[in-house]
Amino acid sequence: MTSDESLNEKKAKELIEIEFRKYHEALLAADLEEDYDKIEFLNGMSFEHQHIHLHRDELGIPRSVLDAYDFYNESCCDWGGAIIYQAQIDLDLIYVVRVTTDGDDGWVEVFDLEGNLLAAGRTYLELISWGAVEEIRQYVDNFEFPSELDDRYSRTMWK
Repeated sequence: MTSDESLNEKKAKELIEIEFRKYHEALLAADLEEDYDKIEFLNGMSFEHQHIHLHRDELGIPRSVLDAYDFYNESCCDWGGAIIYQAQIDLDLIYVVRVTTDGDDGWVEVFDLEGNLLAAGRTYLELISWGAVEEIRQYVDNFEFPSELDDRYSRTMWK
């Protein structure tokens, strides 16, 4: 944990890293013909699945979370999209904006219940490189990865 990283940031990153690994381990183990579509990230705790009948302003999601969701959906609309999830760390609820693409890469942003950003990351399959949100969002424009993911092809469980 860095000196400027709070305990909540650390726990949020650990939870998301665990969830990414669990999700991809399940995908690897799945029978592609029968089980692949049944595997859900964060146990399917997305607002799209839970509250499909509600307008997004009725959900009580903080503006900063919706702004992140909108940013990625507007930036990635031709080749990917964002989903908002809710998860729990100890007794605290968090929001997770997860972006998937038509490839193996993506983005993730994690917020506390009030909408304060806890972490932002660039993803490749189950691997995550955490960084400043401004830096992470710039990769939407150039499709590049942080240097921490330069060896992603040899580190992923999908090799």
